[in-house]
Amino acid sequence: MSRITVGTRIQRLLAILQWIAAEPDGVEISAACERFAMTRSELLGELTMASMIGDGSANFDDMPFLVIIEDSHVEVSLLSFRQPLRMTRGEQLALFVAARALTDPEIGGEDPLSRALSKLAAHLGLDPSLVLAVDVDVDHDGGPRAATLDQAITDRRRVAFTYWTYSRDAVSERLVDPWLVFSRHDQWYLSGLDVDQGQSRVFRLDRIHDLTVSDETASVAPPGLSTSLDFPTDLPVVELDLPASASWVIEAYPTVAVEQVGDRLRVKLAVTGPSFVERVLLRVGPEAVITSIDPELGDLDLGAVTAQRIAARYRR
Repeated sequence: MSRITVGTRIQRLLAILQWIAAEPDGVEISAACERFAMTRSELLGELTMASMIGDGSANFDDMPFLVIIEDSHVEVSLLSFRQPLRMTRGEQLALFVAARALTDPEIGGEDPLSRALSKLAAHLGLDPSLVLAVDVDVDHDGGPRAATLDQAITDRRRVAFTYWTYSRDAVSERLVDPWLVFSRHDQWYLSGLDVDQGQSRVFRLDRIHDLTVSDETASVAPPGLSTSLDFPTDLPVVELDLPASASWVIEAYPTVAVEQVGDRLRVKLAVTGPSFVERVLLRVGPEAVITSIDPELGDLDLGAVTAQRIAARYRR
């Protein structure tokens, strides 16, 4: 492969990811290689690098994209990468107020923060030395998604969205009759009827994407609606010994148990398959150690086996 600049390489990577993501079921690796005139090892190298971007994110969907490579097939889901990068005027004003609180308008200054504040004030049409009275209104509705869902509940409208299911480590399209938006343990959830499954489900709002409200009438919530967050107790369990830098695992995934052992964490996760465990191990890196694992998920050397399988792809 001829040497290319960093800028060109990034542009090509973004083009690859968006091209693959345009196909909901993914594409064959050979087709992507032909489309972008790359060898298999070159393409897999770029995709593996992409899968590591944002791997320290506290939440799954804070990652810009999700790359899944299985043998000759690859799938890409665009997560936070699809979120708009432009700030709204409200967000700009909030930033101005926060930055203004850290500076003294009577002194002024040429420090980076003061210069940035002056530019932002000019963009907003404000006087940088203006003293603002701020009425703080704590957001109790879980943000824009919760507001949209609350309105859909009031109007009895069915909703559709893309959702990542933790227990199955899968991204799918959902059609839901929304019943209740509620908060538990600093997270916001939607309780509703999964229309395709015909069963009630609880969805975490930060894992909902591409939310749309339809004109279809939604069913009414049953009396005594439960807001329990209990997940199946019959799922196989894996126990991981993790470095302190991997504390994001506790925030990102429901845990069975967490224990501090010296400067490391002993974390138990309930999952449905080995692919999820492999993903966590790859994101954390070689410092992640499996201390116990349900036989149906694999053996204690699952991490090493996964690493060997990925390395084998580059030797083809």
